[in-house]
Amino acid sequence: MKNPILLISCAVLMLCSTALQAQQIRCSTNDHEQQLQQANPKRQQQRQNLEQRVRQMLSAGQRSTPNITIPVVVHVLYNGTAQSISDAQIQSQIDVLNEDFNRLNADTTNTPALWKPIGGNAGITFCLAQTDPSGAPTNGIERRQTTVNSFNTNDNIKSFATGGLDAWDPTQYFNIWVGNLGNFLLGYAEFPTTALSNTYGVVIHYNYFGRDGSSNAPFNKGRTATHEVGHCFGLYHIWGDDGGSCTGSDQVADTPPQGGEYYGCPSYPQTDNCSPTAPGAMFMNYMDYTDDACMNLFTQGQATRVLATFNGSPYSVLQNSTACGTANLFNDDAQLLSIQSPSGNLCTGNVNPVVTIRNAGADTITAVDIRYFVDNNAPQLYNWTGTLLPLTSTQVSLPAISTISGPHTFSAVCTQPNGQADPNPSNDSAGVSFNVVSTGNALPYAEGFEGAFPPTGTQLNNPDNLTTFEQTTAAFRTGTKSMYINNYDYDSNGQVDELVLPNLDLTSVSNPRLAFWLAYRLYTNPTSSPNYSDTLTVQVSPDCGQTWTEVYRKFGTALVTTPSPSYTLNAYVPVASHWRRDSVDLSAYANLDNVVVKLRHITDYENNLYIDDINIDGAALTTALAENPQGQLSVSPNPARDRVRIDLSPMKGLVQLQVYDLSGRLIDNRSGLTPVQVFELEIESYSSGSYIGMCTGSGEVFRFSFVKD
Repeated sequence: MKNPILLISCAVLMLCSTALQAQQIRCSTNDHEQQLQQANPKRQQQRQNLEQRVRQMLSAGQRSTPNITIPVVVHVLYNGTAQSISDAQIQSQIDVLNEDFNRLNADTTNTPALWKPIGGNAGITFCLAQTDPSGAPTNGIERRQTTVNSFNTNDNIKSFATGGLDAWDPTQYFNIWVGNLGNFLLGYAEFPTTALSNTYGVVIHYNYFGRDGSSNAPFNKGRTATHEVGHCFGLYHIWGDDGGSCTGSDQVADTPPQGGEYYGCPSYPQTDNCSPTAPGAMFMNYMDYTDDACMNLFTQGQATRVLATFNGSPYSVLQNSTACGTANLFNDDAQLLSIQSPSGNLCTGNVNPVVTIRNAGADTITAVDIRYFVDNNAPQLYNWTGTLLPLTSTQVSLPAISTISGPHTFSAVCTQPNGQADPNPSNDSAGVSFNVVSTGNALPYAEGFEGAFPPTGTQLNNPDNLTTFEQTTAAFRTGTKSMYINNYDYDSNGQVDELVLPNLDLTSVSNPRLAFWLAYRLYTNPTSSPNYSDTLTVQVSPDCGQTWTEVYRKFGTALVTTPSPSYTLNAYVPVASHWRRDSVDLSAYANLDNVVVKLRHITDYENNLYIDDINIDGAALTTALAENPQGQLSVSPNPARDRVRIDLSPMKGLVQLQVYDLSGRLIDNRSGLTPVQVFELEIESYSSGSYIGMCTGSGEVFRFSFVKD
């Protein structure tokens, strides 16, 4: 007779083991995806666009060429030294990825005989990068001791500002972050879309990364990373995440239907409500939740989908990266890395150069000669001394030089590192263009974006080196071209892009004004999602860019120029009636002869914005009214003493109302008015005289005028 106490004890142990596994969160990719979609309203559509592209490629029999090599950087975040896993453990994870994605894993022998013929080889090789983004040697691992006790799925681990480490260029490196994810979470991934993302990659708990070392059983064979990287290349959970309804799909034909995830190490076969007969569920697939030792295959269908997703996504450029190649260092190699000053427009010819030099060699540099000059003038020599360790840089302020008004080129060359001839002169020099403007260009200023872009005399600031203002022929107010920024594909928020206009002399007119045409539509419904909008501002500098004052800001429905609806899920391209002319009062700067104006755009996941026909002169108001013959609004009483009533009913959409005196000075500015109302404008504080104004909304501009007694 069997011992009942022993049987009960065994049962309790089995239940405890099952409960322990259940509280381990094997994968939080779907939860993370929901967070990304809440932050970016376009993300769901971008994922659908990529899925459609992948299906088209698969139906056409297309797939990327196998034998792809992808450079990897592993960012290790540790709060205590035990969390800073060894280089050997990191390399073991790279080995696991290469085995699993190439069907070279030793445990293929554990694949059931029925499924062995469909075991898939994706033909992707991962290597730890040998060259970092600056071209210097690396082992593909960077480490940071952080004060953060544990990270979660909010991507703080992917930002230096929040205790993590920033991604390396995702078009050159596949990023993996390793850190403490708390007591239960093993890892998560980011699905690809049609838009590049600086957070693309996988995050793995340090206790479940690689095999052996500090990795903890039963997740100590590196399969957490295999699973998450599978998500990064378009694979879904094998059961289709349908809650056991058998209606979901992992979009792969040769994986059987499955009622839900499996844990532990089940015996084969396992049947369920979706696969009620043998061979049943493919619980040993890498995209299930079983223990590492029980996973052993991707299918051919999964491998084909991996390659199609890679080829269809913007990350296909990873196969062209040279970061797996070894960087060769010279002994004494001084590099002129960049020039911080001069740049852009200067108000005076007194130039204070600032450059950055870098030790690109293997030996410490203690002295460098820096020669610098303007145009083709005789160079000046500055002897820098200090301590510059290999692959580090320092900023150097050089003695001032003077030049005259006009366009110039500043050049700098570093030579004689440690008193030796530089063995690599290819990186010794750099140059920038700048312009000394003692007096700005005379008015009027006009730019219609019909010629070269950026226009002559303007400056384009693009700090993230990604999407920015560009020329387009897709829409225009006049001519055949305009300027726009492709917010529809700008998968970011808070990024700033600027168009800086030439220095201007505003003293020639008494009431200078900036006017420009714009067209904009939201992506999200402002009623249900009011927290999203790109922003357009205008800033003015009286001192050649040293200080700036904001004189115009619009976002949300105030920026929208279209009739209802104010949003579209498609990439926005305006029609003729969508354009609206906005006007900005610059009379506060009318006494200055060297003023800089810039248009500043801030992203927030929304839609395309177009700008055309920028004008700065003293007649912007008159020109705006003359070019918009939609009609005259009814005003009563007229003349008036205390208030006038303006009938807005001929207009559509939200209305902006502006009132000017006859000199063109802006007297009143109201926005967000509804066109169904008769708006009462209080004029008691106005001086006696005549006033003109315009109401803009949904691409329309209507005039009105009245007399104050």
